[in-house]
This record gives sequence, structure tokens and C-alpha cells, in this order.
Amino acid sequence: MKRAPFELETERLKLRRFSPADREAYLAIRSQPEVAARLGHTSEEAEAKTDWFLGLDERSWAERDHGVWAVCDRDEGALLGHAGLWYLPSFDAVEVLYGYGGSTWGRGVATEAARAAVRVAFGVLALERLIALAAPDNSGSLRVIEKLGFVRLREVEHRGHRVILHQLERPV
Repeated sequence: MKRAPFELETERLKLRRFSPADREAYLAIRSQPEVAARLGHTSEEAEAKTDWFLGLDERSWAERDHGVWAVCDRDEGALLGHAGLWYLPSFDAVEVLYGYGGSTWGRGVATEAARAAVRVAFGVLALERLIALAAPDNSGSLRVIEKLGFVRLREVEHRGHRVILHQLERPV
């Protein structure tokens, strides 16, 4: 199996593997009440969820040769959030996922980083399809998914939440 690159650059962003030094900045992002709600936890649960997520990400890179990147401002280096490729056994598919601090919402950061992840998925990893999940009321995430060309399939339950399942097939 091919391995996703550990670092990517886009016009405005640098995507790189998370390091232990990112934990506090990432925790601060995941602790923002509006971000925690979108990621399916409370601000009080953010520390445990952050450690859980970073641990799973390490295993994903080790076992699947892809995972989630820390998304940073290319010029300033500030951590903005995460984007990447995440295998979901319950769907037997790789999900394109992303999450950012509220200050980045509406600036195209999620679309730019997710587009880079899609290019890696289809170009480097040669995956046949990707999925994306979004809560029905998360209009920002639904816009990102639409801009990337995903097709809405149906509403499903995932980890106790109702979400809309989308799919994108590898271009011919």
C-alpha cells in the first residue's frame, strides 16, 4: 500500500503530521464551545477527546499509512485545526474529515485542506471512493462537502448522532 505524505502545502496552508507539541493548541481549539459541539462533545470533554483522537491518529498512520494532518497557516505557522483521511470500519470506507477553530469558519480553510486530502486519497493512495459525514444542521460543513463534489446518499446514525452520509467516487 502506498503511504500518504506526512506534509502537504496548499496556497495558504501547511498540512503536517501532528506532534506532541501540538496538543495544547489543539486542545484549545477543541475546547471552544461551538467547535466541541460540531465535533460531538462538550468543552468539558475536550481534553479526553483530544487525547483519544490524537492516539487514534497515531495508530491510523501506523496501520493504514494515512491519517489526519495538523492544518497550519502557511505564513504564520499557527495551528488552525485538522483535516485528513480516516478509516471508518462501520462504513468500510475512508472519510474525509476536518475541524477548525471558529475564527477560521467561512474563510475557505476547510475546503482548501479537504481538497488536498481528496487529491492524496485518489492520486497517491488510489482509493476508489471516499465518504464524508456532516450533521444536518452544520451548513458550513455541508457547503464544504458540496464544493468538493460529494453526492448526498442518506441520513444515518454514527456514534449516537444523526448525520448525512455523502460519497465521492474516484474520477475516471
